[in-house]
Amino acid sequence: MTIQALVILFISSCSPPTMTNPDTGEVDGGKIYKNYCKSCHGPKGDRGLSNAADLSKSTLKENEIRQIILYGTDNGMSAYKSVLTAEKEIEALVKHVKSLQQ
Repeated sequence: MTIQALVILFISSCSPPTMTNPDTGEVDGGKIYKNYCKSCHGPKGDRGLSNAADLSKSTLKENEIRQIILYGTDNGMSAYKSVLTAEKEIEALVKHVKSLQQ
């Protein structure tokens, strides 16, 4: 294998994970959550690691969830407006976070 082929193989293996459902082609909010949010909020939104909010107990509305995702909080959550740039990704994540509320 040539060096050029190895470089191409390496670069292609570094691509970000796909955030779409392979069956429907729709953006999958659960996959986005798993990739960016699960480590602090937990799989069900109730972990609260590193001062993360318990999403299962949240009463926030979708527009409030969206603002927090985009701009972060004073409690330490980072802003994701430069990470999640596609409107479909943001909307899918908002809906997933909303679904974690009990």
